[in-house]
Amino acid sequence: MQYINKRIAEFNLSKTNEEGYLHYRELYNIKDSGYDTPLDLFTITRFSFNQIIRFNNKMEFNAAFGKNRSSFNDNMRNNTIAFHPKI
Repeated sequence: MQYINKRIAEFNLSKTNEEGYLHYRELYNIKDSGYDTPLDLFTITRFSFNQIIRFNNKMEFNAAFGKNRSSFNDNMRNNTIAFHPKI
């Protein structure tokens, strides 16, 4: 959770901050950037349109921003915490 919270704060991710989302997505698509981990993919998809995971032919994550729709809300946070021991 600390990693996810750190990324949310770093990019000021929210339901309305498309600029932060796009910057994060850009860094995620740079190989060995330090922003291309599985937890980064999990985090960024929480703010993508309908929380979709989509890649283009260049294997770049390209899901659109989920303005006023997607976020890492309290319900998702609780579900993630509850699911963690099962993985």
